[in-house]
Amino acid sequence: MANGAFNSIVDGQPPSPDHLQFQPILTYDRQARQFTTTTGFGITPFKTGFGCQSQLSLTLPAVSFGNGSTGIIEQVSFAWEQRWVQGSETYASFSTNLTANLSFGSQAGTSTLEGTLIVVKPLEKGPCI
Repeated sequence: MANGAFNSIVDGQPPSPDHLQFQPILTYDRQARQFTTTTGFGITPFKTGFGCQSQLSLTLPAVSFGNGSTGIIEQVSFAWEQRWVQGSETYASFSTNLTANLSFGSQAGTSTLEGTLIVVKPLEKGPCI
């Protein structure tokens, strides 16, 4: 369920500091004939230093509906993405993403911790922002 650090997982770059990021996601499963909606929030907490290369995010419990039923996916996700090395024309950018998926209610006891290494190297000349 975790959408972790949103789309920055693609390039390992945090968003602009002090701007709260809001991301609603609606998906549809054709086999189950069911919609699922997830809401996430994220922020880069600082304008300078170590924290300006970080993103903290929270994903709220998802709601599924359709095919005559409605339910809540009993899980909350917290994520921390950190860019450790900012890339350039000559070397890659290195970032990590650590996501804790915490289950509750009837799903209690099925919590997970996920780690992702993100390495990005443009194939074209130009800055790796």
